[in-house]
Amino acid sequence: MSTPPLPAGTGAAAQPGSAETVPCVRCGSAVHRSAPFCLACGTPTSTRSQAAALGAPAVSPSASWQPTPVHPPLLLSTVVAANYGRRVLAFVIDGAFGAVFTLLVALPVLWIFGTPTSGSTSSGVGVSASVSGLPAVLILAASGLYPLAMLLLQAFAGFSLGKRILGLRIVKSDSLAKPGIGRMLLRSIIVWAGSVVFYVGQLVVYLSPLWDPMRRLRGWHDRVAGTWVIDVNAGPNPLAQDVGEVIDDLPAAAPAAQQAPSPVVETAPEPAAVVRVAPTAEPFAAAPAAPAPPAPPTAPAQAPIEAIPSFDPQPTFGGEDLDGTKLSTSIPVGAVPPGTVTLLFDTGESYVITGHGVLGRDPVSPYDAAGDMLVQIGGDTRSISKTHIEFEVQPGSLWMTDRRSTNGSAIVRADGIESPLTPGQRMTVRSGDRVRVGTRVFTVTVAP
Repeated sequence: MSTPPLPAGTGAAAQPGSAETVPCVRCGSAVHRSAPFCLACGTPTSTRSQAAALGAPAVSPSASWQPTPVHPPLLLSTVVAANYGRRVLAFVIDGAFGAVFTLLVALPVLWIFGTPTSGSTSSGVGVSASVSGLPAVLILAASGLYPLAMLLLQAFAGFSLGKRILGLRIVKSDSLAKPGIGRMLLRSIIVWAGSVVFYVGQLVVYLSPLWDPMRRLRGWHDRVAGTWVIDVNAGPNPLAQDVGEVIDDLPAAAPAAQQAPSPVVETAPEPAAVVRVAPTAEPFAAAPAAPAPPAPPTAPAQAPIEAIPSFDPQPTFGGEDLDGTKLSTSIPVGAVPPGTVTLLFDTGESYVITGHGVLGRDPVSPYDAAGDMLVQIGGDTRSISKTHIEFEVQPGSLWMTDRRSTNGSAIVRADGIESPLTPGQRMTVRSGDRVRVGTRVFTVTVAP
């Protein structure tokens, strides 16, 4: 079969990453820009890249939309627990604001609706005012309105007026998000339950942050409700708008008691068996015995296989039969370098990704960069957009963002929590995470 003519500049000198070739999105082999598929693994090339290589006018990507700058992740080890003295001072400030607000309501009510009464005391005759009915309800409501407002403010904003002044915030202990009304109500119930025992229990609850075993100054009410009071003046503020994903980088707690290693009992080596050979008889004393059959030869020990046997290496691009079936060379065991990122799809297909690239039904580089990796998803792709996801593999990290796809994308963590990918906002992806692209799912693995 005759070989079709090749464009100028191709041949043995074509190497991966050169101007005439692009890396295969699946196996990384050099694929000429005019080739319809990879000669090593058979993966089809992008139709748009093929059309551009054949001389068709390039489709300029829209430059009106760019992803927002990526925010660095927030490490849990950098968050600073609020000092106990500052927490007490914030509590005093809130109490002072509450007392002033109550007096601003109570004094006019007493002045207008109060009934003066007189009585004798040890120091003389005193005059006081008493109210009942609606005026008394107004004063009682004023005394509870400020605490209720601070409860709602802490639930949905993460601070009270006292905490705001001193730079303190109250957040969820697991995700460092705003606590919400449920956790704040539970936190207040624990404090109120302590006041039932002659207010001694309430004092113990307020002092409980001092003996927090985790050294995060979380009291009993904080641990039950799952909240944490932090200092945003001394550390980062997780409730700010420009904070990235929270990453728990704290070392795991060591077990309280480790199992003692069992003592090693050294046993004396058994003495080698002594084989005694009886003296042979004289050669003329008896007839010679029949010779024993020769022992079968032992097979030589097989060396461990370092690589899967393969056929001859592929010839360089330029003189092979394009219609013939090609077999790729084998990969030695353990040849995958550490940190290699692989996308394993639900159909069994796997792609090794490096650097910056996009993924979709017929992806195109959003920045018209020749070095971008284009991962084309095969199979049923009706739910996948042409350029669905943008990704970049960086040293020690991998981020992905949705390219305003029609059916959206989401990351499913190892604990089963699904987090949608917001278009234009990058999200860190870890090894073992599953990414949903339309109706397709792939798993991200990082070689150790």
